[in-house]
Amino acid sequence: MCLKDLRDEFIYDCECRHLAKGSLRNYKAATRFLLEYLELKQITELEDVRPRHIRDLMKEKRDAGSTSRYINDLLKVWRTWFNYLVNEGYPPHGKWRAMSKIWCYSNRFSAFLPLIDT
Repeated sequence: MCLKDLRDEFIYDCECRHLAKGSLRNYKAATRFLLEYLELKQITELEDVRPRHIRDLMKEKRDAGSTSRYINDLLKVWRTWFNYLVNEGYPPHGKWRAMSKIWCYSNRFSAFLPLIDT
């Protein structure tokens, strides 16, 4: 499935649930940022996303001077999006389900991502 289409569906679902304007703005910005990063890596399909891509992006943000708080905020949005996709039955096979367990501990910036890079 095309990531842009899935992002649009996720944002539409958030709008239908009447989320606050600030939340919608954050969701749009964070998911757009992730999609732009993945497109630079020539990843446009859900089936091609791997945990290492998220780890690489987090490392880039950290190396660029972003705070742990900002990176955690991005991760919360991405995790919400991945959980939505899992709940809607989009990910192929069970192993992609682990992507929904993305978590980052504040201040220490140590990320937990299952080792399913295949």
